[in-house]
Amino acid sequence: MAVYAVYLNEPDEAVWQKLQAKWPGRHHVVTGNMAFVAPEGIATTADVVEAAGLGGDPEVLGIVIACGAYNGFHRGDLWEWLQEVQS
Repeated sequence: MAVYAVYLNEPDEAVWQKLQAKWPGRHHVVTGNMAFVAPEGIATTADVVEAAGLGGDPEVLGIVIACGAYNGFHRGDLWEWLQEVQS
């Protein structure tokens, strides 16, 4: 299952709400500016951008990156979520 990182220039709760509405339970907000989303089924970065409403009106600036691998140190809930959506 693909995992995407969504990074926003400015925090925008509406973006996270749109992703939750499109893929319930399949996104994890890390900070106000960053979240991960693991869409069910086949999805592209363009699908995630569209679902998040990036570049719409009013314009929300952000980027979606497909995650092929990840590593680092963070709160346990992030690692638990990543493990859950990839199982």
